[in-house]
Amino acid sequence: MEERSIINDGDPQSSSARSGMVLDCMVSVLRIGLSCSDSLPSERIPMNIVAKKLHAIRDLFLRFKKRNRR
Repeated sequence: MEERSIINDGDPQSSSARSGMVLDCMVSVLRIGLSCSDSLPSERIPMNIVAKKLHAIRDLFLRFKKRNRR
């Protein structure tokens, strides 16, 4: 998942920015889940890649959350 600007119009406290970030993270996690549940094991994403992607999503979310606490 690429990090992109998640603060809309310079207002980091806007509820739409928070909602959008939560939604983006949830969609990313669901996509990973779907890629892990392919009917053919050979088509499933490797677990080391899953872990890297989930950590990236977590880190992005926590950076956003920390930035908005200030």
